[in-house]
Amino acid sequence: MTGLSTPIPPEQLERGLRLGVIEGAFAYATFTLTSGAILAAFVYSSGMGAFQYGLFTALPFLAQLLQIPNVALLRRWHDRRAMTVLFASIGRLSLLGVAAALLFLPPDVRGLVVLASFVSWSVFSALAGGAWLWWMRDLVPPERLGAYFGSRGSALVAVSAPVLFGAGFFLDWVRSGGGDDALRLAFAALFATAAAFGMVSSAILAQMPHPPAAYDPRKVPLRESLSVPFKDLNYRRMLGWLSVWWFATTFTVPFFPVFLLVDLGMPVSFVTLLLLVGIGSTVVFLQLWGRLSDRFGNKPVLAVSVPVLAAALVLSIAVPTSPRPLNLALIVVIQILLAMAAAGADLTAWNLAFKLSRGPNAPAFLASVSLVRAIAMGLGPILGGAAAVLLRGTSIKIGLPIGGGLPLLDITRFPLLFASAAVVILASAALLSRVKEEGEAPRSALLDALRFEADDGLMPGVRHFATATTFAVQFIVEVQEKASASLGSGFDAIKQAFGSSIDSSANEEAEAPSRPGR
Repeated sequence: MTGLSTPIPPEQLERGLRLGVIEGAFAYATFTLTSGAILAAFVYSSGMGAFQYGLFTALPFLAQLLQIPNVALLRRWHDRRAMTVLFASIGRLSLLGVAAALLFLPPDVRGLVVLASFVSWSVFSALAGGAWLWWMRDLVPPERLGAYFGSRGSALVAVSAPVLFGAGFFLDWVRSGGGDDALRLAFAALFATAAAFGMVSSAILAQMPHPPAAYDPRKVPLRESLSVPFKDLNYRRMLGWLSVWWFATTFTVPFFPVFLLVDLGMPVSFVTLLLLVGIGSTVVFLQLWGRLSDRFGNKPVLAVSVPVLAAALVLSIAVPTSPRPLNLALIVVIQILLAMAAAGADLTAWNLAFKLSRGPNAPAFLASVSLVRAIAMGLGPILGGAAAVLLRGTSIKIGLPIGGGLPLLDITRFPLLFASAAVVILASAALLSRVKEEGEAPRSALLDALRFEADDGLMPGVRHFATATTFAVQFIVEVQEKASASLGSGFDAIKQAFGSSIDSSANEEAEAPSRPGR
């Protein structure tokens, strides 16, 4: 990526980057109150199910399809700050429509207005996001991408923790002391609060510096600009891997809170506490991944995230049949691994896209990533929700034929989906290995540095947690490597045996005497 020689004075740039962290904290608070466990609780308390939850989860991603026409808009409107502030503000104010519908509208029209408000929020957030990506690409120095967005991400997630914690306990408190009407009012208050947080974010965005674009995208015709990312072989490989990763993760991860809340019957407060564990893990590893990705590259971090996420999904199979103390410990381990993998992939996937986006076609390169993300992450939760509905009541029991039978596992619908996605995620490692990044280091070098960073670069209490987790990651990666080697050897043996059989048959046929008439 060719960086911009920004005319912004260093002190103004540093102030702008600090404002970016503060703005992001308020924006992420809005996201926290409108997604995840809070959204799942809202959908299910409104009498909807897994498919509807998947639909609501998919809306922000499906709206990213607008990034293609958004490229044309960005070519005409070069004030990316104004575009970001305007569209983000419209989207955030749309959340007041959800609150108003819950407060004032009868049930027969309430659902339609709630859906329309979510669609509006998703659409205008997507339009703002395209402008924000191009703006940040020119604002943040290329050599600081990992460290800045890692630190920013840690701050965002850390600030969201009290928001999530407070919202979860607020809902449990209202549910225990009131009926459905009280819970409806509580959700209205949360969505109004989300809109308020979002508007604070918009106000701070307006104060951030706006450097001129590094390149004029109008130098390249629109049609040619849109096709360039898909003609670039390396970028196309990256898009292929991202599509598999994003689809598999949204097919499964959004339903982990649903699995706990609905299938296992756990209270919102417990799931909220569990998500706080995930938030703490995310904060720690965003900092580590950010520093390491600047030194070792983004691709090695992604290569570690693949087996870690797969391991977390496979472990969910043992949750339903484990005794209560082990059950809870296993859920915590799964949440930590999910958070660690998501932190690494969310940070470095976009940084890799920034790095590979070049010249006046940069908006089109970034728009292609958003397009792939929209399709993959839009279809993922919808198909995941539909699959969960179809598999309702599914139970695959595995045991040992001892006595009357010794039960080992009872695989229900969500663990079955999780394990299936884990296979796809592991298979995607082959796609990732074909992506080339300038300056990338071997995955083993990253793991060695990760242990050192965890042991040396964090405060004592956090250091022990991070060090223990890195040993678990090392074990997971070693298991993946041995399994891949074994599978590779097995395939080679089959190919060799099959090839030998063909050669032998061909030799026998060549040595046999010819028959008359042939």
